[in-house]
Amino acid sequence: MKEIRVLLLNGSPRANGNTALALREMEKVFAQNGVQTDCVKLTQIFPLPGGLCDTLRSYDTILFAEDSVRTGSIGEQLGFAMQQCGWQGKYLLHAVDNTHLLHANVPELRKDQQLDAAALCKDILDYLKEKQA
Repeated sequence: MKEIRVLLLNGSPRANGNTALALREMEKVFAQNGVQTDCVKLTQIFPLPGGLCDTLRSYDTILFAEDSVRTGSIGEQLGFAMQQCGWQGKYLLHAVDNTHLLHANVPELRKDQQLDAAALCKDILDYLKEKQA
């Protein structure tokens, strides 16, 4: 059986902010499910940092989640930059489709929009199971 690896990209400017916390939670869930993870700190999108295109080529599917509105988002820009460097895998962008968000803190918003660590891990694990079936 092919080893399953998930790439986690952290694009937050805060080294130990909500995104880093969520990614650490996701790493634990994936480890419990036998899924290897790699985590990369994304410091810029265009052009992609040297070596990142080569790293991306070792993944056939990338899920990018962000807690902002999808249209014009960093996730859309990243998808375009990845195409420009020749990556041809499946790109799944999870972002907020509703521009009218409830007034809440970031963890509450992520949970409301199903962008919290638990929801994202479930989506990825479900996708991986479907892909292997």
